[in-house]
Amino acid sequence: MPLKDVKNSGKYWDQLYRVYEQDIHQLHRKRRSELEGATFDGFSLGSAPTFVKPGEEGNKIGYHRTFRAKLRYRTASGESRHIEVRVIISWGGAWYITHLLPFKKH
Repeated sequence: MPLKDVKNSGKYWDQLYRVYEQDIHQLHRKRRSELEGATFDGFSLGSAPTFVKPGEEGNKIGYHRTFRAKLRYRTASGESRHIEVRVIISWGGAWYITHLLPFKKH
């Protein structure tokens, strides 16, 4: 919420979180069998992180953003797989997933 320069940033956060939660449930439904017993294998950023300036995209402060990162895992049978993470931002020394799957504007 401290990032957004929008009316009612709490409502914006609630919407963002709700979509993130739906994405997790969708991935679980689609990949349940290969995620059972899977182990984390690595994480890599996608596009080169770019700086989003204050005022862009309705933000009060700047942050870095990358698209299409990869969360890699091994299935229980040893196969290498990945989940594409659509948008990650870096703010305050940490990375945050803001969109797990492709997002749709409403």
